Amino acid sequence: MASHAQGEIVSGNPIYFPLPFQKTRQGMTEINRKYLYITIFFLFVFLVLRTIGLYPICFSDEYQYSILSRIQPLSEAHLPNYLYLKIFNWTNIFGDGFLMGARIFNIIFFCSSAFFFYKISLNYTTSHQAIWVTILSLMAPINTYTAVFMPESLYYFLFIVCMWSLLRIEPHASSSAWLLPGAVLGLNALVKPHAQLLIPAVLLYMVFLFGTLSCDCKTRLQSLFKAVILFVVGIYAIKLGLGYLLAGTAGLNLAGRAYSSIHYDFLASLPNFLHSLRGHIRGILILFGFPLLAGLYNLFFRQSDSNGLSYQRKVCLLTCLIACLMIVQVAFFTANIAGTGPYEHASRLHFRYYNFIFPFFILMSTTVIDFSSLKRKLIFYSFLIIYGLFLIYCFFCQNTSVYSEFY
Repeated sequence: MASHAQGEIVSGNPIYFPLPFQKTRQGMTEINRKYLYITIFFLFVFLVLRTIGLYPICFSDEYQYSILSRIQPLSEAHLPNYLYLKIFNWTNIFGDGFLMGARIFNIIFFCSSAFFFYKISLNYTTSHQAIWVTILSLMAPINTYTAVFMPESLYYFLFIVCMWSLLRIEPHASSSAWLLPGAVLGLNALVKPHAQLLIPAVLLYMVFLFGTLSCDCKTRLQSLFKAVILFVVGIYAIKLGLGYLLAGTAGLNLAGRAYSSIHYDFLASLPNFLHSLRGHIRGILILFGFPLLAGLYNLFFRQSDSNGLSYQRKVCLLTCLIACLMIVQVAFFTANIAGTGPYEHASRLHFRYYNFIFPFFILMSTTVIDFSSLKRKLIFYSFLIIYGLFLIYCFFCQNTSVYSEFY
């Protein structure tokens, strides 16, 4: 059977094939590579020029991270961001320009994420679209975190690397392949302990992935069990081992002193939880309704490969799982800290705890919808009408605007 390039139209229908990064018909050509490098360079220069002379933006947080990384010993840090604190201790070489040094570090990490995100995009869509999606991911509002002395940029870089390492693994691969994404996630947990909140989503993704194996149930369960064990071992071998090397016995605390002291009461915070959850769901649907629709199309109407899920379905599945579980966890966190400070309220939407997944919604929007059957066309337009009615309800049929009720 003759092969077709990704997105090629055959007999009026779009055909998609999962393509590896190396040596493909639409791999990273020399001209595409040059476009990408040039764009990243100019964006790097722009971000550096934009931050020159800026005063601290989130003063209390930046002051805290500055003290913890540059002055205070790691063993005494109340936040368990030991890898971040160790790396940004090197900002002392800039002298009294340490703040600009931290911003340069942030920009380097942020721009470096583009190479891994491009590799993911290249396997999802065409090479030209992959470049544009990568550029849009760099130009998204998340780049504002490069201007603050906070761990978000390094966290974002390691998250993209972790996603790349997860998506490249096929279910029939060696179980040891799961050590790499586990190790990267362990490193990210030393940048921000919130990375551990990604573990349930990844485990669910692994269950779905191994469920596509064409073998008996016992073999699938054995393969899944070995992969899960090695993945978790990779996470905590790095987090606890490197944490101990950096901060001594303090590095063996999974959440750190600051987060371990927070008391969670689910029943008492249930009304606030439901209110916050409604706000997050509404916000995500308003921002990324169409990409989510494309993702659902991929999950339910694309056929699996003989060896497992297609690359597109893996991206959509992992993205949706992370987004759904993070929304629930962040809503629960918001509900529990409501009223603890002047700015902590149940209507505050902490998008910054999961906005690192937003570029993948942009990637999902490049999906080509196949209208080869009347059933698919009717389902798609039905969802489109429902989404349109939802937007009308949000903006025109409520006593208060979506912007005034949540912030």
